[in-house]
Amino acid sequence: DSNAVVSSASFWKPHFHRLHFPIDFPLNFYANEWHGHDSLNFTGNSNTLYPTMRVYGTNSTIIPLPPFLSLLIQQLLQPLFLFQLFCVALWSLDEYWIYAVFTLISLFMFECTVAYNRWKGVKRLREEVEGGSDEESNEEDRRKEAQVVECYRGDEWIFVPSHQLIVGDIVSVISP
Repeated sequence: DSNAVVSSASFWKPHFHRLHFPIDFPLNFYANEWHGHDSLNFTGNSNTLYPTMRVYGTNSTIIPLPPFLSLLIQQLLQPLFLFQLFCVALWSLDEYWIYAVFTLISLFMFECTVAYNRWKGVKRLREEVEGGSDEESNEEDRRKEAQVVECYRGDEWIFVPSHQLIVGDIVSVISP
């Protein structure tokens, strides 16, 4: 029961784990026997393409955009800000209450600026990774901007959008 509590409590948190890639075959397999996946696209029958997709997933990274208020609360709960807030409270007990009010307003505005810059940075990273901006609500529009790469599948070189690459694809890195 304690494992169930731990797994349900940590279910929502992002986590990283090491994937096992097929790298332990003999060198002869990679040099002579592997000819890429046996299907040219995702619509046909395949012996290796779909199982590989199920195990490793798609070549996409989902970066959630946290709400601004959440980032601001994180900033306001930092130890340095709490210490500064304590100092403001001490100054307000003395005759420096005007200085304390000005400092409190300045601190709050600074923390809002830092939280906003963090939010903008995550948004920019998200747009860069996913391709496109949040103003475009259609996912297909965002995917149109994805990089198209040359990939070896089914004993021939084909062009595939980068988000459709999977483990085992051989990608050409030579510029056209």
